[in-house]
Amino acid sequence: MILLGVIGDFNVIASVEEKIGGIPYQMSKSMDFLCMIEDYGLVDLGLYGPRCTWSNGRGQCSIVWKRLDRGLANDQWLAAFPATTVSNLASTGSDHTPLLLEIRVRQENGTKYFKFLNLWVDNANFKPFVKEIWDTKAKEYEEKLKAAEIVWAETNDEIDRFNLHDIKAQYIRYMKLEENFLKQKTHLQWFKEGDANSKYFHSLIRGRSRKLYIHKIKDEDGQWIYGDEAIGNAACDFYHNLFTDPRGSIREDLLSCIPSMITQEDNDFLAADPTLSELKDVVFSMNPTNINLLLRANFPEVKWPLNWQSLYPFIENLKHQNLITLVVWNKPSNGFVKVNSDGSALTNPGRIGAGVIIRDHNSEFIHAIAAPLGEGTNNLAETEAALLGIQWCLAIGFLKVHLESDSALLIQWLTNGKGFPWSLKMKLQHLLDLCNVCENFSCTHTYREANCPADSLSKISHDLTTLTEYHNIHAMPPHIRGQVLQDQLSTPAFRHKRTRRIMVPPHHASPSNSHGYG
Repeated sequence: MILLGVIGDFNVIASVEEKIGGIPYQMSKSMDFLCMIEDYGLVDLGLYGPRCTWSNGRGQCSIVWKRLDRGLANDQWLAAFPATTVSNLASTGSDHTPLLLEIRVRQENGTKYFKFLNLWVDNANFKPFVKEIWDTKAKEYEEKLKAAEIVWAETNDEIDRFNLHDIKAQYIRYMKLEENFLKQKTHLQWFKEGDANSKYFHSLIRGRSRKLYIHKIKDEDGQWIYGDEAIGNAACDFYHNLFTDPRGSIREDLLSCIPSMITQEDNDFLAADPTLSELKDVVFSMNPTNINLLLRANFPEVKWPLNWQSLYPFIENLKHQNLITLVVWNKPSNGFVKVNSDGSALTNPGRIGAGVIIRDHNSEFIHAIAAPLGEGTNNLAETEAALLGIQWCLAIGFLKVHLESDSALLIQWLTNGKGFPWSLKMKLQHLLDLCNVCENFSCTHTYREANCPADSLSKISHDLTTLTEYHNIHAMPPHIRGQVLQDQLSTPAFRHKRTRRIMVPPHHASPSNSHGYG
């Protein structure tokens, strides 16, 4: 094994992008250089700093820049020194800039995450082996293995010679398994069966690892930082400072001055459900290995077809199981008032509105609000609706308040008191402060079917121009009055939800002891 690394002035460029200015470059001049790189199996080590290393030093209109200097290394070099870097330094007294080659030893102290390999399932001993390890201690297995090795070394009879031939056959099979493993690790989809070349695969793996590896980064002071731990700490500190609240104020009126880059047509296109044709294109473009593992892992109860031609019509005939839940509006505890709030957005973002209804522990109507809120997101609408309800209760003197909303995200923010999105941070903090003013405050999530009056009020707000308050139940629209009366009578509603579980025809279902592999 020869480690080959070359650095210096080759007086030729490797692509037309490595020349700036002057007449168009003829790549025929570089053919010998490119052939040399291919013959010796060299790869470019890249460059930190300016991408050009030479200039003719002429005036602005006739200056020419080229990358004539570079560092090259073969696969053996990269295997031994994967953290090799080349930096382009400032030029002093020459038309070429000096290059600095740095060879650093990378400490492999990162976390190695488990990854299931496809080749395991091709081994007939895989399941028995896993079961044995699962049922016995690792130390006992290690002792058994050592004992088997001793017996093998002490005996050499006809059975051993037969086993030798069997092992040779297994060796060929394991070479095939190695090819499958390397194909999966390199993410190589176009490689044909039988063209196994482990050296080529290992080269691709090292190339991918090198591209993903961060050799060094420059901090705010212009200093280079080396080492995985130091780079990781610098990145964490940077984003921590970036997203840390400077305890200033955000002028939301200025945010409205920022022009929207996405039109309504763009938003509708992005929010639209994918068509069957689009779904088919996506599925057929995916790596068969990935899609098969994905389907097996998420829906093990399904016996998935093993080829694309059968998979698409099979998916078309599948249906999700519908879950029906009985929901009902519950009155608050004695002495409490319940604020049911809801936000409505015609599009997200787009025109938004809020609906609020307040009732006592006897389910009696107290107050209701429908308010247009202008432009915003659905989360902003939900937050504003809760704000309107809590503010009204505190202004009247209700200090025991139970807030109920069908926005699980809003309830989560109020319960945890943190994790607010920056765009809503001030409003959510203001809402949280109002909740703390209450003598006794609680909040819960409910389904929309049990929040119908607030939902209807938020929808009619889009037809209003100003905030509208309802001081008695008879002033509200008839359909909302009917919803309030149904809540008073504890009339149940049925929530229909399409679940993640798939209804599989009996002839396509997998046995209970299988993994749905087909």
